[in-house]
Amino acid sequence: MTRLRFSLKFRLFTGLILTLLILNGCKSRDNTSDKVFKIDIRLNAYPDAQLILNEVQPEAIVPLDTINTDVAGKALITIDNTEAGIYMVSVGKKRIIVLSVPGETAVFKADREDLTDLIVEGSVQNTNLQLYHSAFEVMRREVDSLSICLDRSKDRADYPAVRDSVGMRYATIFDAQQKLTIDYLKSNLTSLGTLIALNQKSGPRPLLTVNDHFGLIVEIDSNLRKHHGNNIHVAYLHKNLAEQVARYKEANAMESRLQPGNPAPEIVISGHEDENFRLSELKGKVVVLHFWASWLANYRRDFNTLHLIANRYGRYNFDMVSISFDNKRFQWMQAIQSDFMQWTQVCDLLYPSSPLQKLYAIGDNLPTYYIIDRNGLIQGRYNSADDVLIELKKMEW
Repeated sequence: MTRLRFSLKFRLFTGLILTLLILNGCKSRDNTSDKVFKIDIRLNAYPDAQLILNEVQPEAIVPLDTINTDVAGKALITIDNTEAGIYMVSVGKKRIIVLSVPGETAVFKADREDLTDLIVEGSVQNTNLQLYHSAFEVMRREVDSLSICLDRSKDRADYPAVRDSVGMRYATIFDAQQKLTIDYLKSNLTSLGTLIALNQKSGPRPLLTVNDHFGLIVEIDSNLRKHHGNNIHVAYLHKNLAEQVARYKEANAMESRLQPGNPAPEIVISGHEDENFRLSELKGKVVVLHFWASWLANYRRDFNTLHLIANRYGRYNFDMVSISFDNKRFQWMQAIQSDFMQWTQVCDLLYPSSPLQKLYAIGDNLPTYYIIDRNGLIQGRYNSADDVLIELKKMEW
């Protein structure tokens, strides 16, 4: 009887231990699966193809592994990471941006070689990013086509008309890309995909700037830090934001130095015949500074008034200086020749990283005008040539 009781107790004890071990094993496997993110690749146009898995870091793209698809173009990539990250899968010349979400399996499917039909399943964040990216790419390809069209027509007689038409379309696309990006950002405030969208550009122009979208960028930064903690991408954004806020404050301080009555900052730049231009050499004259670019959709809007100003005041102690932010010299030269801009012309060629933008607080606000009086002091800042003409009429000549 005693042996029977002992045997039963031993069996019960052993069964309890086994149950606990099984439960712990299940728990351990569950915890492990929570840390794993899987990329399920199904690219029908890439059988037996080589894939390269890269980790996207804040300032570098680091290759991690090489994977081959099977005869059906399928491959399964496993990323063992406890925090969200940004990765890139390269296949040929194509790139797929992937947001790793521990515990998820994201399925990337496409039939076409150019991946324009790529769809994502199993991951809301990756699905939303892909939908945004696909819509953005359609508009980007149109921008590329417009650039080719403009380049091919530069020697044609109707180039000014083509340029104006292309410029108007550029402006429409820019507005659409900006709206698309803002809508995506507002709907995905806690996704690392926002970091990709924040850096999007339309041609050379950034879609969002701290000056114009400060509140939205701060909201994204706050949500990402709350949701992702010390993630390296989030920390990098926060650091950059702090630096941009400092520059924003500096720009505001600069704007205060650009108030009427203050000395105009010196400008030293090359003209269209490569001669050096110095603003200080025009002291003693009334000077109109005209900041512009030929790629602006409405850059010719003010030209009738500009020609009127040049013709009316050119006989006085006066000079007008058009400072272009074109980054292609031939387009700038084509514009000033085709539009008979016979007053002083200079080109910066450094947009969108021009020191002059900061020096005169231009940002993306083109065209912008300044009137400098005979003593080299700023008389005012204006948004149109018509406003400049009104001020010039008030002056004694």
